[in-house]
Amino acid sequence: MTKTYLTYLFLLLSSIAAIGQINSVSDILNGKRFAHIENGHIIFDADTTAYKTYLTKNLSHNGSQLHFDRIEIREKTTMGEQSKSYYFVMLSDLKRNVKVSRWLKKRGNDFAFSSDENFHMFYSICESGNGCDPNLYVQEKRTGWICGTEISCAKPGETVKCPTATAMIMEE
Repeated sequence: MTKTYLTYLFLLLSSIAAIGQINSVSDILNGKRFAHIENGHIIFDADTTAYKTYLTKNLSHNGSQLHFDRIEIREKTTMGEQSKSYYFVMLSDLKRNVKVSRWLKKRGNDFAFSSDENFHMFYSICESGNGCDPNLYVQEKRTGWICGTEISCAKPGETVKCPTATAMIMEE
């Protein structure tokens, strides 16, 4: 019987230790590790379910809430005046065909959010149909999110192929 209690105690303590390794939304927004690379695979250190819930509560698109089905980290190369590798987290609302992205700083094998530059704190919101995935564009030494591959503006009465929305969540 003592052996059974010790087994349960071990499992309980193991579970508590495992939970302690998951970084909260508050932690990751303040620069704690969001994810890392281990044996060639990306491992999330953040509570991704809580992060999706946080974004659902704080972001909307065209007046309605987003519901994220997928979260992933991607690597791309900036467009425009510079060609530089960067990483970002991308969340997808598959039903509404919307992708939300935020830049990630990579240090060694670790990924974290950063506030080093203004664009690091912004979320890009793209309607992802017709090749309108998020990209970083550098023009006149300024970096910003765009959806698709072209910076474009619409004249009155016209529509932009890949409308870009940008948001920043202000913490209390």
